[in-house]
Amino acid sequence: MGILGETYIPLLTQDEVWRTVDGGEFALEEMPSEHRAAVLNLLERVAPVLYAEWVNDLLLGASDPGVRAEFGLGDPDPLTGHYARSEVLAWLEAQPLVRRLHKLRRHECGWTPRVLDLLGQVEIWREDSGEVIPLALMGPVDRARVLRILDEQAAALFAEWLVEATPAELAESGVVVDDDGEVQIEIDPHAWLASRPLVCHLRRVRAA
Repeated sequence: MGILGETYIPLLTQDEVWRTVDGGEFALEEMPSEHRAAVLNLLERVAPVLYAEWVNDLLLGASDPGVRAEFGLGDPDPLTGHYARSEVLAWLEAQPLVRRLHKLRRHECGWTPRVLDLLGQVEIWREDSGEVIPLALMGPVDRARVLRILDEQAAALFAEWLVEATPAELAESGVVVDDDGEVQIEIDPHAWLASRPLVCHLRRVRAA
C-alpha cells in the first residue's frame, strides 16, 4: 500500500478522530465546520488513489476478471489505474469517517439527534427548541403536529438522506442512481417518509 493509503485508509475505517500529516489529532465533534469541509474535500480529491490502493491490497495484485467480479469491482482505466468515479465515490461515502463528517456538517446547530436521525427510531422526538420528548408521553395533538411537520419536510429530508445513504441502503429502498449520482427511478419522498420507523410508529399509535 502506498503512502496515501497508509495515511488515510486507517482513518476512513473509524469515526472519532482526524489526524493531519504533521501528527495533529482532532476529535471530529470538536472540529470547526470549515475544517470538516476541508477534510471532506481532501478525501474526495485523493479518493481515486485511495480506492486503487485499497483494491490492490485487497486482491494482492490479482487481476483475474472472475476474482474482480466476485468482489463487485470494475476494471481500472488502463492509463491512470483509476476506477469509475461512481465506484470510487460509493466506496468513499460508505466509509465510517466520511459518513460521520457528513452528519456533523449537516447538523451545525449543536442539537442532537437531527430530524433525519430521528426518523430511524421510535423512542423520542426533538422540538425546534432542542427539547427532547419521549414519544410515549406525546398526546394525539402533538403526534398529528409532528406528522404534519415531517410531511412538509419530506422532499428536503429525502434529498439529505440520498447524500448520506450507502449503496446497500439505497438498494433496500428501491433507489437506483447513475454514475453521476442522479436518481434514475423517481421515488415519491412522501412514500419514502411513510416507510421510516418514526412515521410508521406515530401513524400506528394515532390509528389505534
